[in-house]
Amino acid sequence: MKKISAIVAILVTLFAFSASANSQQISTAINVFDKYIASPGFVPHDGTVVQTDVVLSATNGFSLEVWGSSGTDFKPNFGREIDVTVAWSNAHVGLALSIFDLNNVLSAKTTDIVQPSIELHQFVTAGSHSFTAYARAEYNACTRSFVLNSAANGIVGLKHNWQVSSVFSTSQKLQVLYNDGIFGSQSGFITRFDLGVSAKVSEAVSLNGMVKNSIPSRSLTDRREITAFGFGVSSNFPL
Repeated sequence: MKKISAIVAILVTLFAFSASANSQQISTAINVFDKYIASPGFVPHDGTVVQTDVVLSATNGFSLEVWGSSGTDFKPNFGREIDVTVAWSNAHVGLALSIFDLNNVLSAKTTDIVQPSIELHQFVTAGSHSFTAYARAEYNACTRSFVLNSAANGIVGLKHNWQVSSVFSTSQKLQVLYNDGIFGSQSGFITRFDLGVSAKVSEAVSLNGMVKNSIPSRSLTDRREITAFGFGVSSNFPL
């Protein structure tokens, strides 16, 4: 845990140094889901979770994100997690380094994951619609031997956002991920579809409804098709 804490301190210092001369903004969110579908598409926790997100971003492309999750039973399980990510991106390339503190968080006795990633993306607008096509490569390096193992992911996807009016917007994301075997699974593909609807209640605050659907290929250990439903509130403020 001391090693992970040192890495976190380095990431925070790096972000503070890189963003000090640039205007910044902070984004926050708190959401409740009936189950936890992780971003790659697998299900760490099949129960209700509360998830929070805080992102500090700068105009030079750097960002620092702290994301947290906890099951409503508040017991150590894979619904409990803290992730810290420092990232940089421009119009076509994104680089990130993440630390995932899993299960019994802040404990040296459970597995953590260090994940470097690189993404290529293209952003296009058409009136009130915007589209982002992306391809990302991730490597998940486990810090301890547990039920987890180190593995790589390859992801391709498409995001669409539609600003329906000054109040309402909707978003969709379709992605296909190749899972190289993390979480003790066999290799295979996972298809992921997300749908979101947002309503602004003020200039900085929005209410959100979300649906997430995950469809694993038959080669994976966990072959369940899972749908999760959630709702939450988000905010965005300049600093």
